[in-house]
Amino acid sequence: MEFKVYKNIYEFFEKTQSFYLSDELVHNLPYGTLKRLVNKELGNKDASPFMALIESGEEVILSLLQTPPHNLIISSKSTSDPEILRYAAELLIKEGITIPGVIGSKELAQSFADVWVELTGQSQQVEMNQRIYRLDQVLPTHKPEGRFAPAENSHAPLIMKWVKEFCEETGVLYEEDKLEKSVKDSIASKSTFLWLDSHGNPVSMAKEGRKIETGTVVTLVYTPHELRGKGYASACVGELSQELLKRNTFCCLYTDLGNRVSNGIYMKIGYEPVCDSIAIKFSGA
Repeated sequence: MEFKVYKNIYEFFEKTQSFYLSDELVHNLPYGTLKRLVNKELGNKDASPFMALIESGEEVILSLLQTPPHNLIISSKSTSDPEILRYAAELLIKEGITIPGVIGSKELAQSFADVWVELTGQSQQVEMNQRIYRLDQVLPTHKPEGRFAPAENSHAPLIMKWVKEFCEETGVLYEEDKLEKSVKDSIASKSTFLWLDSHGNPVSMAKEGRKIETGTVVTLVYTPHELRGKGYASACVGELSQELLKRNTFCCLYTDLGNRVSNGIYMKIGYEPVCDSIAIKFSGA
């Protein structure tokens, strides 16, 4: 068994592609992130990604990917063997890699976090218990009055405000200048969509997120508090999902397991739960 750190993104992508695609949906986060790095869609002048594998011969046992300052993404086909995770954590420490937290399938990420805090003396805190959903066909649902439309330049200030509120609710880190550029780029590429009420006012948003291989992730689903409970998010996500299915085999999204309302909304549209994920933050020591 060998621990290998990769410096070349293309070499890492070639080595891990079949590993990630063995379960495209479960590995959508690392694979989608890596594809965006390969396609130069995640320019980060401050820090290079950290990429490492535990390999046995030609077989990938464990994948570790981090785009600073974000959490380490940990992936495996099956193992959550504490000894393998201890081996990985010890070598990360030896390499001088500091990580703010870890994200991955629930059992794997939690097992790694337990080993990490034991070795480092840090403490851990759950940022979010998540569930990954998959949709292959949109179910018919009642829609409120209004229409679905791509966001326009005039919507940029409102979308900026909504994205910030979304980040604050979900604990996602952001930098003002990068966020502004991201919003402008998403409007230009027509990947951010709105549900407009009968008066043409934006009342909900959803975004076409990272592309994986045969699917696309729906993200940034947000409705302001005062407009919730009116079916706007269901309509927006349903319409976006229907559009994405025209050129994808499936759509997927992450939900906060603590939010029963949003989980129920997605299932009514046709999204089905696949697996649970967890994001854990480290602090102290």
